[in-house]
Amino acid sequence: STSGVGYAWRGLLDRLPGLGHAISMPSLDGCGLPFLCRNPLRGVSRVARGITGTAGRVARGSLRTTFRVGRGAARATHRVARVAAGVTVGVAAGAATVATGALGSIVPRRKRGQAEFAVTGLRRADADRLARRGYLIIQSRDSALLGKSVTRVRVPDGKGSQVAEREIGDLSPESGIFRNDLFRRPVPGLYRLAGRHCGKRCETFDVTSWTNSMRACSADVRIGVVDTGVDLTHDSLRGAKVSVKVTRSLDLPPSDKDHGTGVVSLLVGQTGSTVTGVVPDARVFAVDAFHGSSATSGADVYDLIAALDWLAEEKVSVVNLSLSGPDNPLLRAAIERLLALNIAVVAASGQSSKSSAEVGFPAKYGGVVAVSAIDSRLRPSRVALRGDHISFTAPGVGVEVAQGSNRVRKVEGTSFASPFVAAAYAVGATPTSKVAEVTARLAQSARDLGPPGRDPTFGWGLLQFSGLGECAR
Repeated sequence: STSGVGYAWRGLLDRLPGLGHAISMPSLDGCGLPFLCRNPLRGVSRVARGITGTAGRVARGSLRTTFRVGRGAARATHRVARVAAGVTVGVAAGAATVATGALGSIVPRRKRGQAEFAVTGLRRADADRLARRGYLIIQSRDSALLGKSVTRVRVPDGKGSQVAEREIGDLSPESGIFRNDLFRRPVPGLYRLAGRHCGKRCETFDVTSWTNSMRACSADVRIGVVDTGVDLTHDSLRGAKVSVKVTRSLDLPPSDKDHGTGVVSLLVGQTGSTVTGVVPDARVFAVDAFHGSSATSGADVYDLIAALDWLAEEKVSVVNLSLSGPDNPLLRAAIERLLALNIAVVAASGQSSKSSAEVGFPAKYGGVVAVSAIDSRLRPSRVALRGDHISFTAPGVGVEVAQGSNRVRKVEGTSFASPFVAAAYAVGATPTSKVAEVTARLAQSARDLGPPGRDPTFGWGLLQFSGLGECAR
């Protein structure tokens, strides 16, 4: 009977719940059953749709499960890779030696708050004694500028830096002990849009009385830059004469290339490209000394010393340092040696902060040319550090620079004002001229923007390339 068939059908559906959503219970006229319907294909279609829907739900669930497993596996793999990268050190041929002789040994990741020192003149026996006390002797280099070796020494976890400094002094009384301080560059979050796009003429160049004749004067110029890496595939740097050397310690992660690419593009960006530099035919020796990314990016003293050593060896006439940090006697000594070799050192004044008295080096060192920034309306940058050490001001707000991945960005900061002044020193330098003579010429021709004479905001004033004489006409 129909009721008997219905009970049997209901029992079947109870055993196949997925199918029950697709096929209706039989009605009195039998149209719920495929073989009793006036249009049997309609019933078959409903059955097929039900089966397909059930299979689809199972498949989707399976895919979701597979995707979750895949994501979990990827995250686990990424964590393993990061850990491996954090503890493994590769050693390039001739790049460095390790004082303990454990060349290529595993260097664990530095813990938060764990101190490091740059120790000069550390003897092998003293290094062995420090190692037995739990100190990690990471790496050592000979510095031509300092005339002695410099060794990276990490303090045992949990030991304060003051206690460690005394202990190192007791175990190695003839060594010089200096903090391995970190020097930073501005992070992308501090950049902001300003100014206007450079057309046939660029306002940031106009205010410095720059002319196209500067290109002819830059053919034999050698400029050193210490910064992040540089993206040499960028449109503005194709064909530029740029040599890159990495002095970043091998146990440290690389930084992004945006900042260094931007600084170098302001110097040697090629004419007719997206970013034109002020001395496009100059030769740039760029050092990649930075590690980490974004707000954590920086270059430590140990790697900066190696960078300055290489630039001195390459006989550059000027070094651009678009970075800022604390007073460090070891870095100061290396810079003093550069100045003694008649190599100009131009540095960004840095960013203002609550602790401005404790930062702003190396721009604050005697003999270093400290550069602040202005916008196209000749107003000082709001983020620029001010003080009696400021030498010159240059465009640094709304300046267009090259960035990684062939991008162009408008930026703000003294980091991007500094290359203008570095270019002027490079063009103004001659085999017989002294750095002080170039400074005097540029100070005399600078456009005074503040109170008469040198002041804490603009220094001697806005850089004018016209002060370089015949070359800038």
